[in-house]
Amino acid sequence: MISSKKLFCSLLLIIFLTFIKPSTAHGETNTAHFKQSVEEETFSQHPVKLNSLPPLPDSPFQINDDGDFSMYASNPGATGMEGDPFYIENKYINATDSDFGMSIANTTSYFVIRNCFIYDGWNGILVVNVSDSSGLAYNNTLYSPYCGIEIEQSPNFITYQNNFTDCSKGVYLTYTSGQIIMQNTFTSCYDGIVSNYASCGALDNTFVDCHYGASCTNNLGSYFVNNTILENQYQAFEMWNSTTYIFNNNISCTGSLITRIGNSIGGNFTNNYCFSNQGAEMYVYDSHAIAISNNNLYGCGFRIRDENITKLEIIRSLFEYNYVNDKVVVFRLNENSLSFSGEIGQIMLYNCTTINIFYATLVHTYSGIYLNNCNQTYIYNCEFENNLIDIKGEYCNYVYVDQCSSESSNSFLSLSYCYYGNISDCAVHQFVSAIFMAYTDLFHITRNHFVNGDSIAIMLEYCNHNLIYLNNFINNGMGFPQGWDRFFSEPTNFWYSIYHRKGNFWSDYSGSGYYEIFTDGGVGNFDKLPLNNPIVFIPEYGNLSLLVSLAIILSFISIVSLAKRRN
Repeated sequence: MISSKKLFCSLLLIIFLTFIKPSTAHGETNTAHFKQSVEEETFSQHPVKLNSLPPLPDSPFQINDDGDFSMYASNPGATGMEGDPFYIENKYINATDSDFGMSIANTTSYFVIRNCFIYDGWNGILVVNVSDSSGLAYNNTLYSPYCGIEIEQSPNFITYQNNFTDCSKGVYLTYTSGQIIMQNTFTSCYDGIVSNYASCGALDNTFVDCHYGASCTNNLGSYFVNNTILENQYQAFEMWNSTTYIFNNNISCTGSLITRIGNSIGGNFTNNYCFSNQGAEMYVYDSHAIAISNNNLYGCGFRIRDENITKLEIIRSLFEYNYVNDKVVVFRLNENSLSFSGEIGQIMLYNCTTINIFYATLVHTYSGIYLNNCNQTYIYNCEFENNLIDIKGEYCNYVYVDQCSSESSNSFLSLSYCYYGNISDCAVHQFVSAIFMAYTDLFHITRNHFVNGDSIAIMLEYCNHNLIYLNNFINNGMGFPQGWDRFFSEPTNFWYSIYHRKGNFWSDYSGSGYYEIFTDGGVGNFDKLPLNNPIVFIPEYGNLSLLVSLAIILSFISIVSLAKRRN
C-alpha cells in the first residue's frame, strides 16, 4: 500500500514535471486527427451512463470520530496510522432522501474510500475537518447525487480515479487547500469541480457533456493541467477573483464560452488546445497580469476586455504565440498607424489610431476584428466567414467599412457607443443579424446587400442620426421585420435619403406607401422612399461574394419582371 504522503508527493512531482514539459511547436499537430484520437481514447477508457443500477444493499452512514472507523471499515483492526489506514470499501449505498451516502468528519486517522457505489442523495461522500493528508477517495462511482464528493476544511485530501455521473457538482471544495483531483471522469454533471475559498491541483481529469468543467471563486494558486473537456454545454473553466494556472488542457465546447476569467490577478492560460463549432470565446474580463501564451484555438477566439484599459498593458506583454485556426492572433495596444492584410486568425486592437485592414481573411472565430477605443479605422476588401461576429467595435470614432463580404456569420458588424462612420458596398449573406448598433450615432449605411438572413438585417438600439439608404434587403427575417429601430422618445434615424430622394429596396415591400420599420410594440419608423427594384452595382475590386450578390440581385429582378408580365 502506497502511503498517502508518498502519493501526495508523487502528485506534486507530476505537477512539477508538467510545468517543465516543452511546448509542442505550432503546426506539428494535425488538428482533426488530434481531436479524434482524444475522443476515442476518452470514450474507450471511461464508462458511460448506466442502463440500470446495481443492487444497493447498504444504508448511508457517518463516521464522527476515529472510534467510528472500526464499525464501517473492512479492516476494523487497523491502527489508522499512515502505513495502516482504514479501508471503507465495496459499499453499495442508496442515499435517496439522505443528506449523504457516507460522512467522515473530525478524524485524525488515515483512511481510504475505495470501490464504492453511491446513488442519489445530497452528498455522495461528505468529508469535513479531517487531518491534513489523511484521506483518499479512489475508484468510487457517484451516480446522481447533488454533490458527488464535498470536501470542507480537510487539507490535501486526494480524489483519484473516481466516476461522477449526473451530479449537480462533481467535486465541491470549500475552505480547504492543497486538494489533489486526478484522473477522475465527470459525465453529464452541471459543474465538474467547484472550488470556493480553496485551492487544488486538477490533473488528467476527463469532463464529458458537463455544463462547466471547473468553476473557481476566491481561489489562490489552483492548477488545472492535462485535463480533457469534451462537448461541454457552456464552458470549460470559470474563474472569478482567483489566481489559477490553466495549461496543457484539451477543450471542446458546444457553448458560447471556452474559459472566462474575471476580476483576477496573476495566473496563466497556456498551451491549451480548444475546439468549438459555435465561435466561442476565451474571455478575460477586468483582470490583471494573466499570461496568455502558446494556445491553439479552432473555431473559437479570444476576447479580452477592461472597462478602462488600465490593466491591459501587462496582459498585452504576456500575450504571445497564440493562434486561431493555425493563423496568428494580432493584439495591439496604444499604437498608431497600423496596417494588416492576408490570412489572420484574429485582430484585437485597443486604444489605437489610424488603422488600415485590407484584403484580410478572417474565418471561424469569435470576432474576426475587435476594436476598443480606436479612432480612424479603415476596413476594406476583407472577407469574413462563419464567425460569431465579423467586426465588433466599442467606444470607437470614425469607423469605415467598405467592399467587404460576409458569409454564414451570426453578425457582420456590431457597434456600441461609436460615432461617425460609413458602411458601404458590402455583401452579407446568411446571417442572424447583419448589423447591430447600440448607442451609436452619425453613420451612413449605403449600397450594401443583405441577403437570406434568418432575422433582422439592421437593428438599431437607441441610436441617433444614422442614415440608411440605397441598400438591398432581400429575403431576410423569416417572419421578422427586416429593419428595427428602438428609440427613447421619437426616432431620429433616417431610413431614406432626402438628398438622393431614394430609400432602400425591401423584398417584402407591398409596392405602395411607406415601408414600416419596427420597434417595441409595433411600427416605429419608416422608409418613406422605398425602391421597387434592387440596386445593381459592379464591385470595383471583383470581390467574389459581391459578384454572387450581383447574380442574386439580377435573378431577383428577372423573377419580379416575369411575374409582373404574367399579371
